[in-house]
Amino acid sequence: MAQNARFASDLRTAVTAYELYAAERNAYPVEVEAGILPAGMQVYRARMDWTGVNSLGGRWDLGLWR
Repeated sequence: MAQNARFASDLRTAVTAYELYAAERNAYPVEVEAGILPAGMQVYRARMDWTGVNSLGGRWDLGLWR
């Protein structure tokens, strides 16, 4: 249960980061391979470890956001 709550929280953080990026730049970042932080996202990602394994054991992938 805690694992699911952590993932949901991480997902909200990621969505907010991408929405802020898109609002300020009028576009989403260019898609990159899973586990790679897209260029320009460093200031938006807060403390989230985009390149590491997420709480469900997978890797974050921008392609899932589109």
